[in-house]
Amino acid sequence: MATLIDAEATLEAAAAVLGHSGTAVTAKHYVKKATAAPDVSEILDRFGENRNEKDG
Repeated sequence: MATLIDAEATLEAAAAVLGHSGTAVTAKHYVKKATAAPDVSEILDRFGENRNEKDG
């Protein structure tokens, strides 16, 4: 619930709904953190190509 409220409104609103006096506890324990990493596959592909050229 806190994650949805944070995404659709604000972290402050999520904290208020949960009865927290501030946002620190809400952010640390109740709002799900993003787990997606940026797509760096092109960079990793180039790195792999360079290694293969050196290895023969």
